Amino acid sequence: MSFRRGLWAVALLIVAVVSGWLLWQRTRPVSEGSGYLRFAAIPFANLTGDPDLDWAGAVLPAAVIRQVQGLSGVHVFGAANANQAVALGATHLLEGYVAAGRGGVEVHYVLTAGPGRTLERSRLGSGLTADADGAVELASRVRSRLARNGGLLPLELSGGAALRHAGFALLETDQRARRDHWREAVEADPACGWCWEELAAHTLRLEGREAGLALLTGLRGRAIPIAGLAGRRLRLLEANIANKADERLAALEALSELTPGDPGALIPLAEALTSAQRCLEAASVYERAYQAEPGRSEVLNSLGYALAWAGRFDEALAALQRYEQAEPESANPRDSMGEVLMMAGRFTEAEEAFLASYELDPRFNGGAALQKAALVRWLNGDARQSGVLLERYLKQRAAEGDPFAALRRARWQYVFGQTAEALANLRQMASRPGAPASSLAASSLSLYLSQAGRLEEAAQLAAAARQQARDPLSLYAANVASAVSASEPAPRVDNDPNSRILQALWLTFHKEMSAAETAWREAMAAATPLNAALAREMLAQVQLARGDAPAAAETAGRAWPLLAHDHAFLLDFLVYPNLLCVRGAAAAEERQSDKARRYYDQFLRFTGSRPDPLGLVERARAATRL
Repeated sequence: MSFRRGLWAVALLIVAVVSGWLLWQRTRPVSEGSGYLRFAAIPFANLTGDPDLDWAGAVLPAAVIRQVQGLSGVHVFGAANANQAVALGATHLLEGYVAAGRGGVEVHYVLTAGPGRTLERSRLGSGLTADADGAVELASRVRSRLARNGGLLPLELSGGAALRHAGFALLETDQRARRDHWREAVEADPACGWCWEELAAHTLRLEGREAGLALLTGLRGRAIPIAGLAGRRLRLLEANIANKADERLAALEALSELTPGDPGALIPLAEALTSAQRCLEAASVYERAYQAEPGRSEVLNSLGYALAWAGRFDEALAALQRYEQAEPESANPRDSMGEVLMMAGRFTEAEEAFLASYELDPRFNGGAALQKAALVRWLNGDARQSGVLLERYLKQRAAEGDPFAALRRARWQYVFGQTAEALANLRQMASRPGAPASSLAASSLSLYLSQAGRLEEAAQLAAAARQQARDPLSLYAANVASAVSASEPAPRVDNDPNSRILQALWLTFHKEMSAAETAWREAMAAATPLNAALAREMLAQVQLARGDAPAAAETAGRAWPLLAHDHAFLLDFLVYPNLLCVRGAAAAEERQSDKARRYYDQFLRFTGSRPDPLGLVERARAATRL
């Protein structure tokens, strides 16, 4: 019996060792010289017997992390312990302890690259508490073992007092006490960029925007400005507080130059580049971020959209296929593929992708994949089957208790040309104060009436919508309806691209077409790629209404719109079915008469009795008579 217990013990030990080895192998690079390294440092134990030295075990690994961020191909992060570091995908781990030595406190450390693979085991001499030389020396040794290009970033801290306060701050769990320690660190070392960075972040968090901005403004007026990593992070923090997109992008670009392997800098940079419509650059940065942290498969989703917005549809689909391989059980990859295929005009494939997403998870995004399948089926010219899919979606929303189910139905009725039924349903919903959909229904009615030129009635409905709004979407919709039905256009707000869209809508609805064309062009240039879809379609419509079919064809291009959620929910009636008339005009410009007639016929089937302030219906009728 004891012999069997021994065998079981050996077997369990082997399983544990092999499992640990496999877990590590799953995330480590093929070799030290290729791919991204994922370097983690954990707090050092304090074995001196003096609890007053706990700060040293906290600050040392944090200081190393800060310096090593400058190396190329290295993603650096902290972890609470070795198990957490491995779970987060660390390929290299720094751990150690501080202990009493003959000449004072010594630092003992070990740098490993997987179980049983020690790169260095050594110690630093005494003198740790005197200044930051120990942290700088330790980072230098780590760099030499990681064997990566790039240099260490300056620690931006000198002197034992500031180092101790930094350590106390890192140990502290109370946020106010932590802020106070960082303030004491700044007082001990006014040139400590790391300390200023942390003090600014804690001030903002605890005291609010104005206090944070005041601190940052004061820093800019210093005779010796904060430079390096801290300086760039402080500029980013100030740009975030001030909501200045251009300055935020510049700060992120500068930060990523110093920390080339940090996904925490790369992903926001890619997002900012995407918002600035620099989508190919964004795609390159997303790829770098994913290589640095391959566990974040959602980055592949963002990569796919960035490539799609750049018009690289095949490359976008390849990125999304990688996303699907990383998350085969998720409905999101197929849904994203459907949206990219829709943008590419590949409607049959898009429908297949949307239906596959829906089959994986019918409740994903409230079953919206089914609605999108209906949309692309409609764009493909099959209104009957589109209606079948849409009815399935609407019944699911009603069965699941969606308070906006009836509103969704009315919106689609309007798009499909069932104008009278849609307006009757919206009026009924709007006449029920307190009902969840009443405010949105009133806003939708207001916009429809504004488009028809019935501005006084539209303004009354918009005011009622504002009074009844109880959620952010309803309030947004009421504000849009109010702005469009007003007697004067709303003023443009700096750093708010939506204000440009509101101005362009007002000019369009008030038939000031020359100014509207300019406003839509400016709105398209200032918007994110997702919000630019509406502006692009509206610009093409206005250009067509002004008789400039070649310009409209060039504006629409080869891509089809993917509307932002709020635009799709509120303003889709401006895009559908009018985009079909624009595509018909574009096909006519290319002398593709059969294709043009098909688009015009499809457009005319769905116009119903809705207003036509841009004269698109008459244009399509005239074209089909030729």
